[in-house]
Amino acid sequence: MENFEKVEKIVEKTGVTYEDAKAALEQSGGDLLDAIIALEKQGKIGEPRTAYYSTGDALGREAAGGSDVLTGEVVDGAGNRSTGKKERTGWENFKKECKRLLDIALRTKFIVERRGEELIAIPTLALIILMFVTFWTILVLMVVGLFFGCKYHFEHPGKAAEAVNEVFEKAAETAEDIKRDFSNNDQN
Repeated sequence: MENFEKVEKIVEKTGVTYEDAKAALEQSGGDLLDAIIALEKQGKIGEPRTAYYSTGDALGREAAGGSDVLTGEVVDGAGNRSTGKKERTGWENFKKECKRLLDIALRTKFIVERRGEELIAIPTLALIILMFVTFWTILVLMVVGLFFGCKYHFEHPGKAAEAVNEVFEKAAETAEDIKRDFSNNDQN
């Protein structure tokens, strides 16, 4: 295995930068295990996320079966290697992310209030669908609603909606300022 491949292996297994991996490998005289141990002593490697067990020796060479300590690959008695875990495809990742976003859109509510009274509370997914179907109508209604004292916010378990709610609060304040300016101009 060339030094470049060893450096890539260290980066892949430890999550350190390429430069740190290269320096540790040079410092250890090209020994992969010593380089990883040196990085661990320097505190550059976090807690391991997965434990690997082996029936082979500690240098990563497998005996009749088990797993390779350095690579984490499972090795059967015939020397065949596999990662031992099913890897997700891009499509599976996409489906998982869509499911997560759908869950958030259903748990988060879009709320319209006027004078402290809740007028509308709908799941955010319904708002998104309405925006796709009638974007300009919803946008105009929301702006007009600001001038009639409506306030908008999202309600979500957790802190996910705080930034958006701050924007809605600033929009409501701006609408109030504009109304005050118009009423002051009318009085003059």
